[in-house]
Amino acid sequence: MAVLADTKTALAENERQSAALDRIEGALPELERLERLYPGRSSTRELLDDAGVAPSALGLEEGDPELADQWMVEDGIRLA
Repeated sequence: MAVLADTKTALAENERQSAALDRIEGALPELERLERLYPGRSSTRELLDDAGVAPSALGLEEGDPELADQWMVEDGIRLA
């Protein structure tokens, strides 16, 4: 039973991460445009705040901007 519960938990987390990645990829063209307009921001959250754009306006959920930053750091990339 514990293995099944662990598997279900892992699958749910994988689905959550996959959905977040889909949302972030969908917002990426607008994030790149904002990065050109507001260069040098240290985080996606700061970029959105300075641009006056709510994450939800880009289809992002709470925590997605921080996940985007985390994934970009892991991949060694920036928005633009």
